[in-house]
Amino acid sequence: MLSGLDDVAWDELDHAYGEATDVPGLLRDLAGGDDDALGELFGTIWHQGTVYEATAYAVPFLVELLDAPGTDTTGLLTLLAAIAQGTSYAEVHQDYEPASIRDSPELSARIERELEWTRAARKAVAEGAPTYLRLLTSAPEEEVRSHAAYTLRACVEGTDPAATTILHRIEAEESPVVRAALILASGGLETATPPLITGWLADPAAPPRLAAALVAVHLATGSSVPLPDGVAEVLERDTPLSLDALSTLPWSALGDDPLRWVIEQLDDQWDLRIRLLRGWMGHDSADVRKGAVFAAEHPILIWRPAAAELGPALAARLSDPDRDVRYWAASLLADSGHAAVTATDELWALVTREPVRHNEPAAFALAALCRLHDPRAATYLAERLAADPVDLSGLDAAITAIGPWADACRAPLLRLVPLAPAGNTRIGLIDALGRLYAGTDNPAAEIVPLLRQECATHPHIATRVLGDLGPDAVDALPDLYPMLTHDEPFVRVNAVRAIWRIGGDPAPLLPVLREIIETGGRAERVHALELLPEFGPAALALSDLLPPLFGADDDWLSVRSAIAYWHLTGDPATVVPALLPHLRTGPHGRAALRCLADIGPAAGAAIPVLREEAAEERHGPTGGGSPTDGDEEDWPTACARTLALIDVAPVN
Repeated sequence: MLSGLDDVAWDELDHAYGEATDVPGLLRDLAGGDDDALGELFGTIWHQGTVYEATAYAVPFLVELLDAPGTDTTGLLTLLAAIAQGTSYAEVHQDYEPASIRDSPELSARIERELEWTRAARKAVAEGAPTYLRLLTSAPEEEVRSHAAYTLRACVEGTDPAATTILHRIEAEESPVVRAALILASGGLETATPPLITGWLADPAAPPRLAAALVAVHLATGSSVPLPDGVAEVLERDTPLSLDALSTLPWSALGDDPLRWVIEQLDDQWDLRIRLLRGWMGHDSADVRKGAVFAAEHPILIWRPAAAELGPALAARLSDPDRDVRYWAASLLADSGHAAVTATDELWALVTREPVRHNEPAAFALAALCRLHDPRAATYLAERLAADPVDLSGLDAAITAIGPWADACRAPLLRLVPLAPAGNTRIGLIDALGRLYAGTDNPAAEIVPLLRQECATHPHIATRVLGDLGPDAVDALPDLYPMLTHDEPFVRVNAVRAIWRIGGDPAPLLPVLREIIETGGRAERVHALELLPEFGPAALALSDLLPPLFGADDDWLSVRSAIAYWHLTGDPATVVPALLPHLRTGPHGRAALRCLADIGPAAGAAIPVLREEAAEERHGPTGGGSPTDGDEEDWPTACARTLALIDVAPVN
């Protein structure tokens, strides 16, 4: 066994961590029964979904080791399937490359070279099909047969003879778990047909019926093939019955989260996802309810309507007898933005019923109420902050949501800030106090002396909050001007912002910003660029710094410099072309979109791109921002709203 291993020039091949000279030793260790060697190969010749130059050369030896006594056969089959589905690292990560590299011939050449590796690796795995077919038909262990089906699905095409064998094995296989694996494999090979699926849906065991339902959904997605009758009922009934089987199938890479895996297989069937999650949340089994609430995180994160659709079901789970169910329900409601408003009474009941402590369900419930500006939460927070001794455990997320709505917390915070431990605890309280005062009629005289004292010990937050107070912080100017020469660039920018907002002269401020934009680090430069729009034309003298940054490798520098240029010059002809490359989902796109909306009809050059983005399927990724940060629109809706502000027909 492993003859010819030393004939490969491993020192001339690379894997994820450089020269592949360690591969022969790992393969020999694997042949000797060392399971750790398999883990090492999962990190080298295959690494987080990508394959490498050495991968195809190692595959024939992996196939050979499937017959070695004492080796982890299912682990080897899983590795081979992963290799067959491997991708190019450069292709997957190209959007994260600097702009100057992203569209370069060099990157294109690298991607093509790596794609050659992926094709060679897949071909090498496919050449092992006779071994996988033998294991599929003769291995005594159910798990080995299931994994053999999975590996075949990963490396052969629907026209290959192996695909026909998989179909025939479904009828002959006695194990319901293996039948389920074969049905899933058949769907992946596109060899399943509606009549076959109808028959599989009538299987006497739950796992094959569930697999057939998933295949039916897969075939119906994006096509004219209708879902067979009863698919939704099968999924709802048979998924909980198949939890043990799902945890053994190689498709269920999530292991302990099979319900989430099922939900993620349903592609764009959003109504079906919501129906299933609602039903499972009311299941008799605590494990099913827990799995369902955890699985709800996926649609809530990527499809904005899901939070509102699932809100009532999550609210009902706040009184669940299982602590983990309550935990996940409260956590998701805290991240659901305004959609959680229908659950306020249930959230409050949880706060009053259980201790609000770190990482406990009631702490998430309180955070959700604070993000919804519920007055009961303000009263509760005020009482906790006024306690002696004070106990801040479990209040971190709630404190970050304090604002003018929580005026009851003002006096306790004023008392507490000087007493709080220096560092993050005090910074968080100062931040909360600043939000509570900014833009209100509260007398700034109460807070300005405290902030002036903190300028020496916590200058980052003190200078920022003084800027938030604006003209009401005029007494702090003597403390702020010395901050213009502070060692920390962030503090210098915050001091510039505070002095400008209070009403200072821009003359001494602009040189500070110029120096940081020209010589500062990436984060400091972005911070300064984000401030420039507040100056507007008053900072016109800095406009020469901005166009050279439009094509910066760093997307934040690029988009923020273009936005700043618009506010300084009012020149849409220069700015709009610089923003167009950023009109894609993500925080850069959201910032560019807001600027285009501000420009209005003069941003007409963006209309074709916005029309294309607005026409995208709305049941897709949200595109930056979360329901708790104010961006509750999905990306296509936000593009459509901006388009309406720009594409205005002229009045005759």
